Amino acid sequence: MSTSKHWQQIKAIFYSAQECAPADRASFLDRACGDDDAMRQEVESLLAADETNQDFLGTPAYELMAGVLADEKTKFVAGQEVGPYTILSSLGTGGMGQVYLAQDSRLPRKVALKVLSVDVASDERRVQLF
Repeated sequence: MSTSKHWQQIKAIFYSAQECAPADRASFLDRACGDDDAMRQEVESLLAADETNQDFLGTPAYELMAGVLADEKTKFVAGQEVGPYTILSSLGTGGMGQVYLAQDSRLPRKVALKVLSVDVASDERRVQLF
């Protein structure tokens, strides 16, 4: 099966599984994935990420960072936790703030976390541009 068709099938099963009651998902996945363990694992991984991600965009980043933004001199260090993120290293500093490599605790992946400087974060126009 081509990679594109494989992902289309995973996507279709994922969306259908989302519509199932949680108690019915296992039997649905038994039928939908058959003996394709890799496909089932991928769908289950997507479902788990979706469940932990319910409020991912519901909380604005500035709310997560409100206390930090009050201190203009804040620098994060490796191992420090910022909301659901653990700082791994600094990637650089630019005109709008600092960028860090961080680990997202909700999903097993690394992310770039950009922390705006106080003067940028307090200017609504610049935040909208960001």
